Amino acid sequence: MPYHPHHRLDAGHRILLHPDGDELTEADRGMGLFVVDCAWRRLPTLMRTVDGTFERRRVPEYLTAYPRKNKAMNDPPTGLASIEALYAAAFLLGEPRPEWLEGYHFAEEFLRTNPTLQLAD
Repeated sequence: MPYHPHHRLDAGHRILLHPDGDELTEADRGMGLFVVDCAWRRLPTLMRTVDGTFERRRVPEYLTAYPRKNKAMNDPPTGLASIEALYAAAFLLGEPRPEWLEGYHFAEEFLRTNPTLQLAD
């Protein structure tokens, strides 16, 4: 859903994927996932238009395949693209969604670099 400062979104009770959250655990299974696809500096502004109760969680450290071009600050080597974090979270919660990576240009490299996130053949 595109951001608009006058639109509100009711997200209910969900896991908010966030690098400052606690690591995902088995206890998080069954909860919906919520991710905001934006530059981290914009997150506080965007979240002011979202209603709900959130459990901040992060995925373990994986390597991104997304090429970074951030001139303002140094990116952490394990910071993931939104789709990578969302895919990893669903996989770790026992609900793998390989179709989420369809069309993601860097999917093959992401899975090759993080082999523990690959589905068994």
